[in-house]
Amino acid sequence: MPDALDNKFAELEHRLLSGHDQIGRGIGVPFLLLLYRPSEETRIWRETSSLVSKLRAEGRQVEVIDCNEVLLDYLERSDELQRAIKAERRNPAALRDFGIGEALADALVERVVSAERGMSQPEAVFLTRLGALHPFLLPNVVQERLAGRRVRVPVVFLVPAEDENGGDYLFLGVEKARRYRGTYL
Repeated sequence: MPDALDNKFAELEHRLLSGHDQIGRGIGVPFLLLLYRPSEETRIWRETSSLVSKLRAEGRQVEVIDCNEVLLDYLERSDELQRAIKAERRNPAALRDFGIGEALADALVERVVSAERGMSQPEAVFLTRLGALHPFLLPNVVQERLAGRRVRVPVVFLVPAEDENGGDYLFLGVEKARRYRGTYL
């Protein structure tokens, strides 16, 4: 018997394969956000890999951007990795004030825009492991930045969050994040 997460992935697959041209109509941005319980991260990884394989088998171009890799790349390039590790060991709450959220958002946006440019037609970009962004950045900030760049490619945000009855959600179950424009699954 399919559970809620199975139903969300089925709807996501349908939208990306059959309703692709309708994504973002009426809301102005091609964002699909799949909210899931943070404890389901391993299952999300499997389901996402399976869906990406299906989309590619149907001839769709799909780019998967791992937010954890983007974060680590940024920290290494900016020589902030060792400082971040030390700060986290001393006081994990100090990372909130680390001051890299804006630059990290820019790095993610550039990765999405670059992926879109590399596609012969806008197909889909998946942002995975969004939990790595906490406490530096919330997903809605990335959405706002992408909207400002007028991204046309559907962007799938896989968000570990507790849904608060269609209103704001708790990112990773701990930090309140406001819903930005997009289709929430």
